Amino acid sequence: MAFHDYEYDLYAELGNPEVSPLWEWSMWRQVDRILNPVMQAARGKPSVRTTQLAAVGGRKIPFGRLGWDDRSHQKWTHNSPSNGTESAHWEFLDVEVWAPSWTMCERENRSPDIFLSIVNETSISETIAFNPVMILAVSVLLPSEIRTAAKDAAMELAALVNARLAVTMRRPWGRASGSIGFSHSVQDLGVTGLFKVGNKHKRPVDVNTLAETWEQLRG
Repeated sequence: MAFHDYEYDLYAELGNPEVSPLWEWSMWRQVDRILNPVMQAARGKPSVRTTQLAAVGGRKIPFGRLGWDDRSHQKWTHNSPSNGTESAHWEFLDVEVWAPSWTMCERENRSPDIFLSIVNETSISETIAFNPVMILAVSVLLPSEIRTAAKDAAMELAALVNARLAVTMRRPWGRASGSIGFSHSVQDLGVTGLFKVGNKHKRPVDVNTLAETWEQLRG
């Protein structure tokens, strides 16, 4: 099976901008609690990568190798016990979690069992109707109890961010393009491909703003 052919239960959530950002330590601790059982079900250890810039000068903040563990979470989240002063001068752009790590996925030529991305819309647009954009993808090859737990986790995350919109669909990691390539990757949806063309922050926040056919996420 090609990398892009693996199927996923996919969840997309658009948060309420008035809720504290998920990259704040106090909020991320809740994300960790909610998602940890699902992350631990992957075939390999999760890894985290985040893009953040210095507020002055715009240099990229180096975090080194990050995993799904308390020590790593404290390195990159804002106002954590280990970086409360320093992180006040960081601008968060996005974070991705691959389970297993992207290097293992590349080595095996197989997409991840679980993927999470969170994008800060304030880094893209000055006027926002929602924030953040969160994508959670769970492989259909995982046991049914894990996929059920993942849906429950998606519901809990939607409540955590007081989601303006929470939707789900089943789709492959990417769409075939040419003889061997693919496009419309799950990995890219948080930044491109999720929304129809146009200013997404000047339209009603409902399923009609989305580019593909999604269903409302319900328990």
